[in-house]
Amino acid sequence: VAISLNEYQVTNTSNNSNLLDNYGEASDWVELYNNFTGTVSLNGYYLSNDRTNLKKWQFPSTFTMGVGSYAVVWMSGRNEAKTQNGLQH
Repeated sequence: VAISLNEYQVTNTSNNSNLLDNYGEASDWVELYNNFTGTVSLNGYYLSNDRTNLKKWQFPSTFTMGVGSYAVVWMSGRNEAKTQNGLQH
């Protein structure tokens, strides 16, 4: 399975609506890319920016990525996931 951290934005200060989270705020974000040949579930996987807490945010059990798809995860501090414009957040 090959899910890649494709792009990230730290200290997001953009006013571009494409770079704002679901609340219109300029949160930090990471973009994932699925270059595997099948759909991948991220159930049981985590994201973290803290080396002492590698399980800081768990992907929801419903978080899946299709072949060749991208997913943006907003680092807003809110423990939620939403789909917007075909992307999971």
